[in-house]
Amino acid sequence: MSRSTSSQLRATSHTVLAAALWLLVARSAHAEPINYRPAPAPEGSASVRIDLPYTFGTHNFDVRLLQGEVRIDWKGTPSVGGRLTLPLSSIHGGGETLNCHMREAMGLDYSRSAFPGKHVCEGGKLPATGNDAIAFPDIVFEIKRVVVDPVHTRSGEYEIWRATAFGRWTIHGVTREASIDLHLTVPGNETAHPRWVRVEGVRKLRLADFGIQVKRAFVVTAGEEAAVKLDVLLRAQ
Repeated sequence: MSRSTSSQLRATSHTVLAAALWLLVARSAHAEPINYRPAPAPEGSASVRIDLPYTFGTHNFDVRLLQGEVRIDWKGTPSVGGRLTLPLSSIHGGGETLNCHMREAMGLDYSRSAFPGKHVCEGGKLPATGNDAIAFPDIVFEIKRVVVDPVHTRSGEYEIWRATAFGRWTIHGVTREASIDLHLTVPGNETAHPRWVRVEGVRKLRLADFGIQVKRAFVVTAGEEAAVKLDVLLRAQ
């Protein structure tokens, strides 16, 4: 073997070794799970929309900001867990009176409040203390596991995955197991370590399952189910 050939082989082996080390470092950098938190929704949009049918149409309530954290391990099949919290105080719809009536129905402890026998809102607000104060201030979804469909699509610069999240809803002090079908969108060149994930999905919830009563107003009654629509941007921390 000539001296030049030997030098070329050594150079090639060094290049291969350097590439292997780079891959090892890159993979180890992605080995740790990533924590994500919800970002505020852009002006004019909502992270969560709650649609509640009633006699003459549908009441729409918007939430621009969720609280909580989601932890995703992207190795192999993604592993997901976490907790998202939606404060009742952050839900807004068609005016202060309607917002207050929604908080009455979802936030008061009926065993001690005068509601639902009568409305207890005054000037679009509930008392800060006492039997008619908010007892259940948050809607919570605890994520136990997520099943991701291995077949995904590409739309421009983004990868879109279908998934189903299994967990527990806690609403009005009542906790129930439930699932929700989702679409997950990530940057196409960052599937191993996305800096953000867009989560979209819809889940209908039966109010009676959580002991929620919506007080009738004259001839106006609310429907039995509310549709919870998610469009949440999760950003890596």
